[in-house]
Amino acid sequence: MSSEIPSSVLVQLMQSGDFSDLKFLCNGEEFKVHKAIVCTQSPVIKAATEGSFEESRTNVIKMDNFDPRVVRQLVQFIYTGDYEVDGDQHVTPDQGTCEGVSDKVEEGTLSKSQAPPDEDQPNSTSSSLPTASDAGAADPLLQHIRVNSIGDYYGVERLVSLANRKIKCLHKDANDKSWVGCLPAAIEAASQSTGDHQVQEILAEATAENLPTLLFSTLLVSDRFKSLSLFTDFSIRVLEYCALNNKTLKYKLATAHSSHAETQKQVKIREMEIEKLKECMRVLNKTSECRNCAAEFKCTIDPNERLLRCAKCMCKHY
Repeated sequence: MSSEIPSSVLVQLMQSGDFSDLKFLCNGEEFKVHKAIVCTQSPVIKAATEGSFEESRTNVIKMDNFDPRVVRQLVQFIYTGDYEVDGDQHVTPDQGTCEGVSDKVEEGTLSKSQAPPDEDQPNSTSSSLPTASDAGAADPLLQHIRVNSIGDYYGVERLVSLANRKIKCLHKDANDKSWVGCLPAAIEAASQSTGDHQVQEILAEATAENLPTLLFSTLLVSDRFKSLSLFTDFSIRVLEYCALNNKTLKYKLATAHSSHAETQKQVKIREMEIEKLKECMRVLNKTSECRNCAAEFKCTIDPNERLLRCAKCMCKHY
């Protein structure tokens, strides 16, 4: 998207479809777009519209195996540089969202392998891609996975990077862990619908950090995680022991931090006592008589040897 064109103009073109010379068709929905804007960002679509393919004659790109919401997000990004998700409609795993998505994965709706697009057969651009299920479509994590998938498939690298950044934001949000229960479905979808290795790295990190929740929380979440096609029974056992060891190490670390904090507290107390003692020594060594009764002070403390001496003859007194 050219930065020289005012964004408001691009938004107006996206919304109105005026002067459109290309269409995206997805499950009965039509998206009017412009080659000059789309083809500069997607080398795959550019190749399809410029080659001796059906798309170059009909000016129609079929995307039936993508969900219309995902295609709409693709179009939105191409024209605005960003896309929206249905975050306000987030449904928790206990409400069946991720269960529905996982069922679709197991049934095959989300399980078709995504090979790189064949430039000799542009009509196949959507034949091997996963269809997003209605169940779970409102979950932000799964939406970002699907956006990553369509961006990866059509070679829109900036969209792939943006989707990954949004996934990282969910991962790093310490105040909201509601997405963790959807990790099993997200992992399955990502492993079977996108060739982007970066998103798999992000999900692997998120999985490692949330292993106890995924393995030992509700039966719904743990069963979904353990039944992933990526795992064997042995690997699940290894992960369980890793999670338990991690829990033990975290407990030991927390105990060590607590002990260290108490030690630091005691050190500060001792340092204050030492400072008070030093002040007493300073006052004693410069005082020759009591300020109250004028009685003569007969001793001093040697600051070097820390010894009590007679103030007159300097004899040591232990």
